[in-house]
Amino acid sequence: MTSPARLKKAVAFVNKHSGRVSSTDLHMLREEVHKPLIASGFEVDFVLDDCPALMEAAPKCHPDADYYIVIGGDGTIAALADIVTRLPGEHKPVFLPLPFGTANMFTRDLGFPVDPWEALEAALAAETTTVDIARVNGRAFLNNVVLGTFAEVAEARENFRVADNLHDKAMSLIESADALFYSSEHRYRVQMDNRSEEVSTNTIIVSNNAFHGSVDGVPHRDHLDAGMLAVYLTEAHDGFGFLARVAEAVMGGLSSSDSVDVRECKRCSIAPRDGEPIHYTVDGEILESEEPLIFEIVPGALRVPLMPAVEE
Repeated sequence: MTSPARLKKAVAFVNKHSGRVSSTDLHMLREEVHKPLIASGFEVDFVLDDCPALMEAAPKCHPDADYYIVIGGDGTIAALADIVTRLPGEHKPVFLPLPFGTANMFTRDLGFPVDPWEALEAALAAETTTVDIARVNGRAFLNNVVLGTFAEVAEARENFRVADNLHDKAMSLIESADALFYSSEHRYRVQMDNRSEEVSTNTIIVSNNAFHGSVDGVPHRDHLDAGMLAVYLTEAHDGFGFLARVAEAVMGGLSSSDSVDVRECKRCSIAPRDGEPIHYTVDGEILESEEPLIFEIVPGALRVPLMPAVEE
C-alpha cells in the first residue's frame, strides 16, 4: 500500500503594519492567498505580525516549508529574503514576494504582474530559478542603495509624513526644500574590487545588478543573476545636478548618461572623506553612518519563481 503524496507546504508571512496591508481587510487577504494555494495542492500556514516578529518566526518554519510567501513593503521583503538565504541545508524554500509596496521594483524586475493575486497564481504555476542578493555592512538589499541628497530629501519627506501638527509639517517642508536647493557634494573614497579613487558628488547609487532603462518611471533591471554590483558615480554637485540625474533615472537614461560613470564589481566600499556622516537609503529606508559602507554581491542566493518572458 503506497502512502499518500505529501502536500506541498507554504508559509505566508504578512506584515500587518505595512502601509498597504494595514488598510486591507486581513480576512479577505487570507482568503485571497488561501484559495490559489489550496487549488495548487498546498497546505498553508499564516504568520501575521510586525517585521521583527516575522524575522524571528521565519527560521522556525524551515525545513518543512516549500514556499515562503511575503506580503509587505520593500523592507519586509528584503529582511525575509536575507533570512531565507541564511537558512541551513541545501533545501531552501522558494521565495515568493507579492507586490504590496509602492514601487515594487523587485517583483517588477522578476516579471510578476502588478496585481498581487495575479502574481500569486502565475508564480505558483512557474518553474524556479535563482537570483542574486546584495548586502551593505551585512544588511541585505534587493534593489539599491542611494547615498547623498536623495537620502536627505527622503528624510525630510518622512518627517513630514509623521508630523502631527501644522508647525512641524511646515518645518519639514522647509527642511525638504533646503535639502534639495542647497544640496552640496560630499567627498568619498570609493574602492571597487581592487581599484580605488576619490569622488566628489551628491549622489552615488549601488544597485543589485545593473539598470537597463525604466518602466513606468521606475528604473528597470533586465536580469537579477549577473552576479555583479553596479555602481553609478554621478556628476551631481548641486540641486540642479541632482534633479537632472533623477530625471535620467525616471526616463531610463541613467546608464547611458554622459554625466554618469557606471562600474560593475563584486565588492565595493565607500568611505566618507569630508568628516560628515554618510546619509543613505537601503531599498528606501533612511539610514546614516560615520563608518565606511561595505557592499558585496551574493550570486544565486535566492530561489524564486521563473516568470515566462513577455512576447514583444
